[in-house]
Amino acid sequence: MWAAVPNSRFRHAAIAGVVAIGLAIALAVVGRDEDRLPQGVKSPTIALELLRSPSELRDILRTPETVERLRTQTELDFAFLTAYGAFFILLGRVATGSGHRALVAIGSILMMAGVAAMFCDVQENVRMLEILRGNTTVSPRTWSLSKWAAIFVGVAASAVVYVDWNARPLRRWAGYVAALVTARSAIEGLNGIIRGDAKLIEAAAWWMGAGFLLAAVFISTRHVLRDGVLAVFNRLAERPWLRRIAEWPDADDNGVVGDPFPIEPE
Repeated sequence: MWAAVPNSRFRHAAIAGVVAIGLAIALAVVGRDEDRLPQGVKSPTIALELLRSPSELRDILRTPETVERLRTQTELDFAFLTAYGAFFILLGRVATGSGHRALVAIGSILMMAGVAAMFCDVQENVRMLEILRGNTTVSPRTWSLSKWAAIFVGVAASAVVYVDWNARPLRRWAGYVAALVTARSAIEGLNGIIRGDAKLIEAAAWWMGAGFLLAAVFISTRHVLRDGVLAVFNRLAERPWLRRIAEWPDADDNGVVGDPFPIEPE
């Protein structure tokens, strides 16, 4: 069902996905999990964006170091939200390019979810930066919940894109696993939003990251694994530098390295 989609659409989505994963890793490096945060979460960023009342701030913004780290994360998040929004939009273009009515509808959902998530995330970040500057009269919670809702709707829709029954076994099963992981993330995340449970949202975000990593592998290998893994090794063997290794040794008779070992007659 994906035969009509140009490789370029898969490639563009893969690039956006890899960039988003790289920025997510950068955010994780900048951040640091902490204990005894409000709502039972581990991430100060999640605790701040889902802030229920200003009274929780003293348990989140414990030190100047925490404030500075959160400010750096929030500023970096502007780049991250652009990358994951682009990933949703470009993945939507993959779906719409199939020509199937249902997939076109799913692609439209993906693109709308990407735009909505980016808009809500910007609003959330602006309010988080205001809080970090000392303005405790604003709250990012409503925008954060709206952002996560858009993200998890997009994640649920994206699971369909990772199913390709005509792909070679390795890529096909990578897609199946990516679809299952992202679907699990979407279900848990939407459940967390309905319940207002920050811990469920935080856990779902972790599964979403794992799903996106698998999805990037699936999307980026559409052309590479089009004929299977064995064909990849065959193409590699045609490279001049690998061919020389494969054909070594070639200076001795019968492929024997060095002098033959003498055998005494019995």
